[in-house]
Parts: sequence; structure tokens; C-alpha cells
Amino acid sequence: MFEKFSKWYEGKNGFIFTLCTSAALKTILALFNKPFNSDGVLYISAAQHFVTGHFRDGLELFPMPLYSFIITVVHFIVPNWEVAAKLISITSVVLATIPLYLLTTEL
Repeated sequence: MFEKFSKWYEGKNGFIFTLCTSAALKTILALFNKPFNSDGVLYISAAQHFVTGHFRDGLELFPMPLYSFIITVVHFIVPNWEVAAKLISITSVVLATIPLYLLTTEL
């Protein structure tokens, strides 16, 4: 039984299974983990400054603007700040699964 699963899990099927499992677990955790930590509030506040054109104020809140800038970009697609930030978090964790999967397939 395990041999069939092992053969199925190799290659493209295993890669897709790993990505889908990672995305599903992270989405479930994001849905049930309501409160943001203080860093999340800070990133969103900086992103709100970026949207209004107050870049200096946003940089004063948090001097490394990449994550806040990405939240600003996603906010144009998803109008809710909190959902936009969580979507970026989910996407980054799922994308981080790719090199981890590739490293562990060689073991």
C-alpha cells in the first residue's frame, strides 16, 4: 500500500499535492486566527500611508517598505486591508514550500 502511495507522490503529483496541502492549511489557519500581531498592524498602517501618497510617513512607521508596498498593490485588487495582508502571507508561505519540497525530494 505504501509503495503505491510512494510512487504516486513522486514527481508532479507530489509537488501539486504538497502545494495544495500547504495552501489549504495556511488558509484554514488564517481564517481562524483573527487578531493581527503588532507587526501586522504596523505594515498595514504603513501601506495606508503609501496609498494616500505619504511615503515619508509610511517609511517613518516602518523603514523596510517592501511588505507594506506589496500590501498596497494587493489592496487595489482586494479592498479589505486585513484580507490583502493575509493573502500575501498565504502566498509567501506556499511559495516557500517550493524550495523546501525540492530540497527534501533529494533525501
